[in-house]
Amino acid sequence: MAQEATDNFDLQTGPLIRGRLIALDSEHVLLLTMHHIVSDGWSMGVLVRELSASYTGYVEGGGDLLPTPAIQYADYASWQRRWLSGELLQAQSAYWRRALGDASMVLDLPSDRPRPTEQSHAGGRLGVSFNAELTAKLRTLSQRHGVTLFIGQC
Repeated sequence: MAQEATDNFDLQTGPLIRGRLIALDSEHVLLLTMHHIVSDGWSMGVLVRELSASYTGYVEGGGDLLPTPAIQYADYASWQRRWLSGELLQAQSAYWRRALGDASMVLDLPSDRPRPTEQSHAGGRLGVSFNAELTAKLRTLSQRHGVTLFIGQC
């Protein structure tokens, strides 16, 4: 498991999600490792729920407990491709050309210090305290925008 946690992903050839079944003395552990570009927090919840339902169906002998999706992703992609064509595609394309026309082709990354050849992922901690008045204002702001103080709502 420690090795799996440190194995890199090859973004050009994949896979970007890996599964390993690890046999222990009297049980097995399914280890899923995925690159962060594969899914977001909401999708992870869907994956865990559907995997749990499928496993429960298998263990109880009832087969797959997941309903057949009404629409497949390929159907959605095909619909979107047909929708985003012609005049709409031209208008969208023109908008983004105008909006990004002055954007620099060079990504200006911080150069405040040399970066190590190999990333250590060693983090740090920075304690920050807000007074009660500021905290109340932040809560009000986050509620107005449908988010929490920690993460956006999906």
